[in-house]
Order: sequence, then C-alpha cells, then structure tokens
Amino acid sequence: MRITQNLIYNRLQGMLSRNREELAKYQQQLASGKAVIRASDGAVEFSTSRIIQEQIRKDGQYQSNINAGLRQARTVQESLDGMVDTLIDLKSTAVQGSNDSIDAPEREKLAEQVVNVRERLMDLGNVQFNGVHLFGGTNTENPVFSLNGAAAGGVEDVANSDALVTRISEHNEVKTSVTGTELRATGSGDLFAMVENVEDALRANDRTALNAELDNVESALDHVTKLASRIGSNINRLEFVHDKYESGIIEKEGEVSRLTDADYAEAISNFQKFETSYQAALSAHSRMTRNTLLNYL
Repeated sequence: MRITQNLIYNRLQGMLSRNREELAKYQQQLASGKAVIRASDGAVEFSTSRIIQEQIRKDGQYQSNINAGLRQARTVQESLDGMVDTLIDLKSTAVQGSNDSIDAPEREKLAEQVVNVRERLMDLGNVQFNGVHLFGGTNTENPVFSLNGAAAGGVEDVANSDALVTRISEHNEVKTSVTGTELRATGSGDLFAMVENVEDALRANDRTALNAELDNVESALDHVTKLASRIGSNINRLEFVHDKYESGIIEKEGEVSRLTDADYAEAISNFQKFETSYQAALSAHSRMTRNTLLNYL
C-alpha cells in the first residue's frame, strides 16, 4: 500500500479530532465531577441512575408529606393532652362537689368552673394548623365546635367521620388527627353532655346525681387518653418511616454517585495523556503544513 502525503495528513487530522474530543470529555468530567452526563457516556449507567433518581424524588415527596403530617399530628396530640388535663380538672371538681361538707353556694361556684371546662374543651377542639381545623375531619375550613343550646351538651360540631391522613407510601397512609365526632363519642355517652350533666348536678345541689356522673367523667378521661395515645403511636410510626426514607435516600444517592461520578485521579491522568498526545499531533501537523516544494530545492 502506498502511503501518500494526503493519507498521512488525513490520519493526522483524525488523530487531532479524536484527541480534542477526549480532552473535552475529561475536561468536562473534571469541571462537573460527573463521568456520565448523557446516555452516550454509558447507556446502562445513565438509565439506571435516572431510575434511581426518580425513586429518590418520590421518596423525597413522601418525606415532605410525612413532615407536614407530623406537624399536624403533634398539634393534635398537644390538644388532646390539654383535654386530658382539663378532664382531670373536671374530675377533681366533681369529686369536690360530691363532698357532703360543702353547701349549695359552693357547688354553684364549682358549676362555674365546669363552664370553663366546656370552653377549654371547645377551644382545644377548634385548634388549627396552617388554617386547617384539625378536628373537623375533612371539613377543615370552619371552627369545629360552637355553642348551641339545642345540641347535645349545648355544643354542636361540623365534623365528619373522615380523619385527616398522611400518605407515607404508594399503598399506605397514617391518620394524623381525630375527628370531633370520634372525640365526643365516649364509652358512656357524649363528652359535652357529660360535662353539662356535671354542671347541672352542681347547680341543683344534687350529690346523688353528681356521684353518678363520676364514672362517666372517668370514662371520658380514659377515652381521650386513648385517643392521645393512638396519635402518639402514629407519630412514632411517621418518625420511623421518615428516618427510613432518609437512610434510603442516602443509599440511593450513593449508588447514583457510584454510577455517574468521575474518578478524579483517573480523569486527570487521562486528561494529561491526551493533552500530551494532542500537543504532539498538533506539532506534527504544524511541521507538515510548513513543508512546500521550496523545502526540497
């Protein structure tokens, strides 16, 4: 095969082009820290990293859901804990009122304390988070509890039976609230009706009726305590799943890094190698283009 000047020149041009491409590739790796940026850099690594990154995005969205749910659930738990404290005060008032050593005026004063109990329970049940009334079920826009003499215990509510939930995965969700309907349905009857009965017994100076309500107060206290405990368990579950997502995201990000990150030592070595080759080819090209017929005369 005859090696012509034109063939040598074309091969030299091709070498320059390939070296420029390799230099650009490793320069980009050093600048971006990534060895795989497009499918042509590594089809398997590119497609696998994209799948993992989508999983990371979904996990991050569930984490965001859980963070919002935790804030709601913690607010509900604080409110329920306040109700437990309020019902403990009611129990103390009822026990005090049942004592045969006090008279009617004193029981009248205790009845006013029961009015405050009702108001505190309503205030705690009307708690909001970011404008959402947490005890209203899915009816979150309006205050849940309000006074209405025609309603049970003198208190009406606009709650429905659908408690707020947080989606923690594609197929799982966790309740982050208690509905007003569930709250007032104690084992011995309506919560606010029980409060009203205690108040009425005190105003009527009726120790027998008051003693009869003590078990109902205890039942209501147990009911609200269990609701608070259930929300606490759900908070624990949300925190566990949140942490599980956190560790999973770290692992997935590590896998993406393994698939796509550049090896700096290798990239620098290859950059220097192709830079030297490019400079040599460029020098040879320069000498060739300077050769003319006059160089041989």
